[in-house]
Amino acid sequence: MNLQNKSNQKLALVIHSLRTYGGAEYILKVISDLYPDAPIYTSWYKKEITDKYFEGRHINGSFMNSLPFIDKFYRFLIPLLPIAFKSIDLSEFDKVLVISDEFDKMVKVGAKTKKILYVLTPPRFLWLNITKKSLGFLETLYRKFLKDIFNWVWRYFDKKSAMQADQIISISKTVQERVRSFYGLDSDIMYPPVDVEQIPFYSGKRPDEFLYLGRIEGYKGVELAIRACITYGKKLRVAGIGSDLERLTKLVKEMGAENLITFEGFVFGLPKFKMYSQVQGVIFPVIEEDFGIVPVEANAAGCPVIAYRSGGVRETIIEGETGVFFDEYSEDGLGEVLMNFDSVKFSAEKCRKNAERFSRKVFEDKIRDLIDGTSKR
Repeated sequence: MNLQNKSNQKLALVIHSLRTYGGAEYILKVISDLYPDAPIYTSWYKKEITDKYFEGRHINGSFMNSLPFIDKFYRFLIPLLPIAFKSIDLSEFDKVLVISDEFDKMVKVGAKTKKILYVLTPPRFLWLNITKKSLGFLETLYRKFLKDIFNWVWRYFDKKSAMQADQIISISKTVQERVRSFYGLDSDIMYPPVDVEQIPFYSGKRPDEFLYLGRIEGYKGVELAIRACITYGKKLRVAGIGSDLERLTKLVKEMGAENLITFEGFVFGLPKFKMYSQVQGVIFPVIEEDFGIVPVEANAAGCPVIAYRSGGVRETIIEGETGVFFDEYSEDGLGEVLMNFDSVKFSAEKCRKNAERFSRKVFEDKIRDLIDGTSKR
């Protein structure tokens, strides 16, 4: 059903970019499926991504979409993003929904346009000082001499843009606290959707091995999971790709631990969901994750989770029932929990029930209420 026609409102959707497909893009797809006539605006997009996941949608890029080699040099073009979004004029729309984690909230709207921010997080590189490894001389030069100046200017306009929104929704209490701390603004909470209904439930016996699933990046804590499992003699399957994959593969070989640590590569869809049924538990060693979809997916499959006590997982995991936390971010801190994991009596049924709180259906009902008040309950 075309809910946009039913509500008789012109709606536009905004996202930072469409160069990959991850959590933010999945949220956009769910909303776009509900409102297929709503055009999508972004800084730039890759046609292979939009053709695969947003077929038939009206996609609009900024001037950045015509820049040569943008995919290769994207990180060096970040200073253009505020200009790119300010050049997007959405004054003709009644409502604009921004799925926001960068400068996307800077789009221009009209005096009568209702601007809604669905905040995944305030920009991490601006407010949380989280960056990836240096790309070389130019980035090192930037960080040393220009970063403080740019960050001061960008924070000013980022905060100003947030303050101009008519309504702000955060994806978790963790993000809600950031919005209050960085912008001085209040926000409601709407948890992002998880494909719970598509994940096979399993309540049978599980092998004595663990799983890390997600991007293989330094800030994701994959090395901590690997080293803890090696030190404490636990098998670990690592599923995912990323810039740290090659280094960690070499590390495992150097430590002679190929019998304990296996790399599964990128998995997607049903094969990914089935992996949750083939392990004793999922390790989620991320610090201050905004929400954390993987732990919810694991619970949907009846699989408990081991997570570092920080960020959004404190809201999604019920300690002692659907997972456990470790408090000391070290090999021993995680290792101690691994060794005592068998002593906790988890219920696959309770894990599944917990995950259902975050299902796609729940999210869709709330989005309908947010956009036009036509939720079917």
